[in-house]
Amino acid sequence: FLQAKLSEETLECIEGAMLSMTIEDVKQSLRGKGETPATKCSVVPRAGFYRGFVGQAPANAIASPPRMHVGGGAQEKDPADGWVWKGNHLKECTVMQGDKCRQRQISNQIVTEVAPVAEQEALFGEWKIKEQSWVDGQPVANMVYPDDISMRQAEDELRPWCLCNVRMYLGILLWRQPSGASPIGSFVLIPPDAEEKDCPAVHTN
Repeated sequence: FLQAKLSEETLECIEGAMLSMTIEDVKQSLRGKGETPATKCSVVPRAGFYRGFVGQAPANAIASPPRMHVGGGAQEKDPADGWVWKGNHLKECTVMQGDKCRQRQISNQIVTEVAPVAEQEALFGEWKIKEQSWVDGQPVANMVYPDDISMRQAEDELRPWCLCNVRMYLGILLWRQPSGASPIGSFVLIPPDAEEKDCPAVHTN
């Protein structure tokens, strides 16, 4: 599958920057504030494979859900299940509003590290628009997994962002409980057509 062709230097920049950001840093960026503010809008982007990198998990995270990716770069791995998270596939549009897509099917690309070693799709869900984000109460892109038992309490909120002079989406992973949602991780997704020094362009078709 097609993915963004970025230099090793740029990929290392993205990975290092994500691992240096705390959850509070990520929340500030998603609010459109801080040193690296995200664009405050809700976007359902074009279909394709979006390469992922994960950031820090908060020290006081309320949950460590089954099969959740942890660490960064080569360590985007669940030690119990023996798999590595590579990113997300955005698939066919399931909800249109005028000429704009408002919801897409998604899956996660993983590499299993138990015999037989294989790369596959798993954790199927939806990328859609959420009218009120957990971060600031404003519209935001939202990934949910209503049909996956291990991820039913999880949801991601994302906004367009620039890091290391590459356009991408910054996300925060939330874990829902009766008392409310709490952040348990962060990540970025790099569009398949992203290029070096292509900020601040954002494609939304």
